[in-house]
Amino acid sequence: MNATVSTPDRNPLTQLTYRVLIEKHEEDLYSARIWELPECRSSGSSKEEALKSLHRLLVEYLKKVEIVSLTTDIPKAENPLMKWAGAFKNDPYFDEMLEDIAELRRERDLEMVEYDDRLDRAEATNKNELEETVK
Repeated sequence: MNATVSTPDRNPLTQLTYRVLIEKHEEDLYSARIWELPECRSSGSSKEEALKSLHRLLVEYLKKVEIVSLTTDIPKAENPLMKWAGAFKNDPYFDEMLEDIAELRRERDLEMVEYDDRLDRAEATNKNELEETVK
């Protein structure tokens, strides 16, 4: 796994935007928390007061932390069926088994064609009977 941590040049970020969840608890009590930073929360008697308090808390919090970017490669998922690849390469009956499967498939396909034909005939018969009843 490859991971790269890059530290931005001196303050290339001048502004950050966060989503804030504001909840009204009672008549004069609101709480606000930053969605991405649940530990940053505050409260106040109005939405504005809760947001101002949260803003002050966030500014103090950001003074104590460093923002870096972490880039990593996504691990390639292994196909779980690959563990069986080649499992039958030396099996003398494998080709015979494949032919049996193919024969069974051909039989089932013929059965389905016959079944569909029967359904079509029954539908045509019902349609004719219905037309004669209507006359």
